[in-house]
Amino acid sequence: MAYSDFNTLDQIHKELGITIQDANGLYIHVEPAKLSPWFVETM
Repeated sequence: MAYSDFNTLDQIHKELGITIQDANGLYIHVEPAKLSPWFVETM
């Protein structure tokens, strides 16, 4: 199965048995960046 065939993390978990954990708090101290209007428009 190609990478592009996966649409959701739940699908990855069901089909490959992979569990994604993001609760380690590694970046908890980093404040979110404010995106410039130029960046938002470009993306």
